[in-house]
Amino acid sequence: MKILFILTLSLSADFAQAAGKILWNNWYTVSVVNPQGKTKTPVMYFNEKLERDGNKLKIEVHIWKKQDGIVMEEHTGAFAEDTKELRPLFYSFQQTSSHEGRTSKLSIDGMFDAKGKLNAKVRQDDKPTGAIAQQIPKGVILSVFFPVWFSKNMGEISQLPKPVRFSTIQEDAVEKNFSIETGTVKIQKPDSFAKSNNVVLADVFVHNTAYKWYFKNTGEALRIEIPAAFMEMTLSDEKTAKAFLQ
Repeated sequence: MKILFILTLSLSADFAQAAGKILWNNWYTVSVVNPQGKTKTPVMYFNEKLERDGNKLKIEVHIWKKQDGIVMEEHTGAFAEDTKELRPLFYSFQQTSSHEGRTSKLSIDGMFDAKGKLNAKVRQDDKPTGAIAQQIPKGVILSVFFPVWFSKNMGEISQLPKPVRFSTIQEDAVEKNFSIETGTVKIQKPDSFAKSNNVVLADVFVHNTAYKWYFKNTGEALRIEIPAAFMEMTLSDEKTAKAFLQ
């Protein structure tokens, strides 16, 4: 546990020194791993950037994926209070998909009032499809902020013997009326990969799916595995990521 406390202190120092600056700006590749031949099929890549803006944190996640002939691009930009609770403030989600010469667009703008009520405006192919209002209880975070939430609460999570619950809303969950999804996270003893890379291993369960997250001491993910889907996400660089689906 002593190591985790050192990591937490290091994280706090990193956040303090980076005030007003980009905290991280990472590129990742995502593959499906063939368990027999150990071959990897590229499925998507993305960029995740976190920065501080005064007393707020801003995160941007830009995803490119290609599967079954469909090319899809998603961009989420979100703001939250720079506290351990990461109270949501507002966000924008945009998705563009292309298939057989046809393009479809979805955009969502979500605003949270002081009492936690989400007001989301939805547009499909640039046409308004209505607005959705949903009361969001205290403690619920936007899903894109999960790694930030973990990094801010890692010290406490490491001291608890049982999995810790967290609650999120998916930024694009229009069909679910932005219902709240609850998950759990538990820090585990480091495996060989965690030891060799000096990272924290955590088991995460959310969306009815089990994940293995490998966190750097700055809160960024070095690697994420989804064993049931034979998928793995790996920290990369911009040049490699952008060439990943070619």
